[in-house]
Amino acid sequence: MPCNLFAPSSCYAIKPKEGSQVEEFRELVYAFHKQGFAVILDVVLNHQGIHTPLHAIDKGYYFEMDASMQLLNWSGCGNDIRANAPMTRRLLIDSLLHWVREYDVDGFRFDLAELLGIPTLHEIEAALKEMKPDIHLIAEPWSFRGHIAKNLRGTQFSSWNDDYREFIPKYIRGHEQSQGLAYFLTGSKDYRAAFPAQTVNYIASHDDHCWIDKITENPGNNGNQPTEADILHTHLAIAILNCSIGIPMLAAGMDFLQSKQGVKNTYLQGNLNMLDYSREKTYAETAQYTRDWIAFRLSKDGQLLRRKEFPPEGTLHIYHQEQNSPLAMHLHEGGKHLLFAINPSAGASRLPVPIELPQMNLRADERQFFKTPRKEKPGLPIVIPPRSVRLWTV
Repeated sequence: MPCNLFAPSSCYAIKPKEGSQVEEFRELVYAFHKQGFAVILDVVLNHQGIHTPLHAIDKGYYFEMDASMQLLNWSGCGNDIRANAPMTRRLLIDSLLHWVREYDVDGFRFDLAELLGIPTLHEIEAALKEMKPDIHLIAEPWSFRGHIAKNLRGTQFSSWNDDYREFIPKYIRGHEQSQGLAYFLTGSKDYRAAFPAQTVNYIASHDDHCWIDKITENPGNNGNQPTEADILHTHLAIAILNCSIGIPMLAAGMDFLQSKQGVKNTYLQGNLNMLDYSREKTYAETAQYTRDWIAFRLSKDGQLLRRKEFPPEGTLHIYHQEQNSPLAMHLHEGGKHLLFAINPSAGASRLPVPIELPQMNLRADERQFFKTPRKEKPGLPIVIPPRSVRLWTV
């Protein structure tokens, strides 16, 4: 509930007047767990609705205010919680512990976590880790006031990688160079991540333009009827997302090119936010391509990318040319090899690879995963056709 941090929202309940949402949510979490899913709650602790109980109890204690007693608005929502106040912090932590204890949720994603502050996030982490050591903690590491991704390196929080979000749409359309892609493919470790799972790599979310509207060639950012180039660019982005070290995050509907018809802010526009599952048949190739990449990421071969620590020195190599877009990444460890190559430019590219590669299985290109992988030895140099992807494994 936006005004009660301890209660599920009654609007989802079968019998809201009887508070049936409490037991229904327990059953929901249990059902997901039986199917092997973790349940992560998106919690908005940085602000509340107007006229909540906290406003009536002591507005000046629980909310940030300026010298004229006006509510501060670094959240963009009208009232920022005063997280550094001891009883506010206790309230926030007690509510999170309640969700773990009573509903057995597996983690939290913190909206505009910068407004909570690093000290509060440290205390949240300590309390939740004590109750559930494998809890998932994910921060949206910014607000209109600032950005804390670098400061989260000393915590176990993962954080949404907004630099990744902004870079990939430009790269797949040929507007960025390979040096930037190398940074993101290898886990954003120089600035953002102290361990692989600290970066949540994503290219679209619930905010702003959805993916296909963001990158479409059509006027007005309306990707409702995507062009062939739009579809191909989406495939390149899906491949990059699943070959990047870190946690890949897919927005709902991206797999079937869901469009909001060019509208950027669809808050309260249910007709545009509703997923149109008929598009899964219309854009079946993209839907299947996405499924296959997810399956690969979860496979034994994809384990090279699903890491607790960054690759040891000498096991990860990037091959590219300065001031150019095409790139190849070679990851090898314990007899396993993964070679990923991408060329978003309009011409074929030759990538110099200074080592002798073993015979490998060509698993995928920019259109499909092959049902029967083709055994081949990548040539030296590796030649990558325009606007294409290649994935080899051993």
